[in-house]
Amino acid sequence: LGYRLVDGQDTYIEPFLTRYFGQMGLEKSQFEEMLASGNYDVITPSPSDINHHDFGGKASLTTSDPAKRFEIMSIPQLGYNNVERVSLKKHFLRRMFRINADVRDRACHRLASQGLDDEYMALS
Repeated sequence: LGYRLVDGQDTYIEPFLTRYFGQMGLEKSQFEEMLASGNYDVITPSPSDINHHDFGGKASLTTSDPAKRFEIMSIPQLGYNNVERVSLKKHFLRRMFRINADVRDRACHRLASQGLDDEYMALS
């Protein structure tokens, strides 16, 4: 995946995830040590569990109801207590998508040059 034929020669191209994002999760050795120790707690809710918890069992996994969107939530296993739902989602998006510093700084500079210098997140 990291190689491309350029002018008839194999040329290494840094993979997309490595180029733009930082390490997510544990290093492989840390993960193996955790499994070997047996000292871990994994939370794996099913989609229906999430649907029931977040939306009271409604068929949709999204809602436009402001009272529901900004509801106060807690995830005690992770140490999050009484956090607004939208703030919690923003926090986890930031944790999952750790953009490399040089890429982030270039993007922020470009946004600032267009007048977007406050908190800004765009997803597509």
